[in-house]
Amino acid sequence: MKILFDNTSDYPLGPINYLNFSKLENNKENLLFCYGIHPGYRMPRPDGYKNNVYFETEEPNGLSKGQLPHERGNWDLDFWTKIYNICPYSAEWENKVYNTDKFDSCVYPFDEDLVVDREKDIDVIYVGGLHGHHKIFNKIVNSIKDFNYRFVSMWNYPLVTDINVNWDTKMDLWARSKISVCANLLSENTPGEYSPHMKKLPRWEENKALSHVDEGLLPQMKPRITDAAMSKSLILILRDPWNVIETWFEPDKHFIYYDSFEELPGKIQWCLDNWDECEKIADNMFKEYLDKHTTKKYYERLLKEFDE
Repeated sequence: MKILFDNTSDYPLGPINYLNFSKLENNKENLLFCYGIHPGYRMPRPDGYKNNVYFETEEPNGLSKGQLPHERGNWDLDFWTKIYNICPYSAEWENKVYNTDKFDSCVYPFDEDLVVDREKDIDVIYVGGLHGHHKIFNKIVNSIKDFNYRFVSMWNYPLVTDINVNWDTKMDLWARSKISVCANLLSENTPGEYSPHMKKLPRWEENKALSHVDEGLLPQMKPRITDAAMSKSLILILRDPWNVIETWFEPDKHFIYYDSFEELPGKIQWCLDNWDECEKIADNMFKEYLDKHTTKKYYERLLKEFDE
């Protein structure tokens, strides 16, 4: 297996930079494995490999401009043997649109060698931005601010505790946090931003990810779920119209839902008051990731067959 990765088009401190699939490379010429936006869409790729597999992390936000993958750059369906993305609905729909079975979905993996184990002295953490006119993530931050909390972001928002920190610092904070609060949603920045473009896509209404496009909401299985899971931090996730996390994990076994921002502070307090019970759920999620979703397991489950 040969690895092709270039982070030119990704966030410099984004999680894709720390997958380190290169340690799984070998001298065989059966498989070229590409990951990152740049290797998939914008840079030359070597020929001569029996199979070419791409880990594509753009969908469904990659569809927000009304472009199918082949319309976004140096992308040819005939080149790819398999394309894994993080949106099961878009993968299913793209198979229909392209009349193929090459698309499939997977959870964002994690390099098992980067697991950090720390004593948990932080109540709750949110990592990310405050994008979207629905103010979903602002409401998360406002719900955790009265606890012993951390708000980690690349941007200097109000209530940020740790701004633009490096990977090691971020993961150390995550490993110290009992609870991670998140919402697996993409929210448009201005009303009407998504709908006019995405409704130009062929058979758009057959993509379940676009069922609430008029409301400016899309589902997205966030990489921060992976980071929280591998930090043994209990995941509190907003219940939404898709609940994409249930594609791979079970509520109350691997994570816990909250149903509104009004109930969120009380839910956090309940988890802290019943930490022995909730810690078991966080441990279940950690074990599930170790068993199925590390970079090594990703290779064994999804790539090895193309490398033989």
